[in-house]
Amino acid sequence: MAAGRGVSQVIQLATSIVLARLLVPDDFGLIAMAVAIGGLARAVGDFGVSALVVQRESLESGFVRAAFTLNLITFVGLAAVQIALAPLGGLVLSDKRVVGIIAVLALAVPLQGLASFFQALLRRDLAFSRIAKLNLVAVVVTSFVACSLALAGLGVWSLVAAQIAAAATMALQAWSVNRIPVGLDLAAARRWLPEILSFGKFATGNSVVNYLVQNMDYLLIGRLLPTAQLGFYYFAFEKSRLLSRRVLDLYSGLALPVFSRLSHDTERVRRAYQTATVAALFLIAPMVSYLAFHARLVIPLVFGEQWLPSVIVFQILSIHVIVNAVTSGIGSVLYAVGRPDISFKIVRWIVLPLGLAYFAGARLAGIVGVALAVAVVKSLFSLIKLGVCFRFLHWKWIPTLRPALAVIVGAIVAGLCSLRSMRLIPSASDWVGLLFGAVSYCLVFGLLQTTVNRSGLTLVWRGVLGSGGLEWCRSTLPTVLRSVLAIPDA
Repeated sequence: MAAGRGVSQVIQLATSIVLARLLVPDDFGLIAMAVAIGGLARAVGDFGVSALVVQRESLESGFVRAAFTLNLITFVGLAAVQIALAPLGGLVLSDKRVVGIIAVLALAVPLQGLASFFQALLRRDLAFSRIAKLNLVAVVVTSFVACSLALAGLGVWSLVAAQIAAAATMALQAWSVNRIPVGLDLAAARRWLPEILSFGKFATGNSVVNYLVQNMDYLLIGRLLPTAQLGFYYFAFEKSRLLSRRVLDLYSGLALPVFSRLSHDTERVRRAYQTATVAALFLIAPMVSYLAFHARLVIPLVFGEQWLPSVIVFQILSIHVIVNAVTSGIGSVLYAVGRPDISFKIVRWIVLPLGLAYFAGARLAGIVGVALAVAVVKSLFSLIKLGVCFRFLHWKWIPTLRPALAVIVGAIVAGLCSLRSMRLIPSASDWVGLLFGAVSYCLVFGLLQTTVNRSGLTLVWRGVLGSGGLEWCRSTLPTVLRSVLAIPDA
């Protein structure tokens, strides 16, 4: 599973480099506007069905048919609504070019609904290796479509086709490996509708609020600033979370079924949340902080000089990426204990102040101001939500988050040291300087974690390796090495 996700990450990175050199900022701005408008259908359409499929203790055949029926009807209906309202989207964003893009992207909506439903069945069975393989195939197909059409000179339509290809590939694959009988059953849908509505109303509320939180910046920039500026912002936002998105997707995919099985013991849920969060940060924080500290070299070297206006935005948004890695898992905890209403009651208060912060930021400082609003206001609300949830669950801040904070501090210190180390070789080429900085970063970060965050390393080793992996390490690796790396005996 890890190998498949690693290959997917490499392919996505290579694809993003190719597209950044073949397309112009205006193309990315158009797709950002269209995706922001179309995202509302995905937020409403699932109605919590996927989460309920995973969270429910048992799955009767009637419930599965009911869930499938409601999922399909809702997403098909929303696709039709998206097509009908596409002209309104162009009017709101003051750009007629986006109308056709929104309408065509509606074709992906039912496919995304089917993919989400069938993946939920796989997640319930903890078939994560199978999901990783499906994702790898989807990434390969999507990358081929996007790069081929971009080379052919189709501009933004290469990105549109990639979105549809991703949804179609994932839906077809997930359906083909599904072993649970599904089918349209209106009678079953009517029977199970009350339960789905009871759970789904808060899940949908969460989804809609999260949609607004995640897309208000795109919508306001698209409305207030030139399309190219949205392209620079979209580029920076996507690149800042290129790695974290894959890691957190894996985290959320694992978290809900695992936390649901532990939901009767909140202390075990706390330990699982702590382990998963620290493991995610060990993957996200070093890479994100290194790239943020060296973005002025990395972005023009890798993606091209045309993306220099995205550098400062990328650096600012990296702050929120790391904060989000700490806070994102708490939503799965609330779903697992059957209280999505708590999450909704918290996040609904963020929409208005965040919208005002985005508007003020865009008016005062353009895309840099919006990025600052994300880094400050959005991150602050994420931490407030985390604190409220900790209070509800009777978890203590310091014992739970100490290892995670040690990872973040270590990543920042290592980034500063890598900047200083590059000054030792001022005459070296940019590539050599970045390589030297990366080596010094790894040395400093590794030294800090093995000395001041041994408890965090131990948590990660236990969670990642399991009893079998720990036994292999005990019988294979030298005692000194295990001691240095904080690998526990059992």
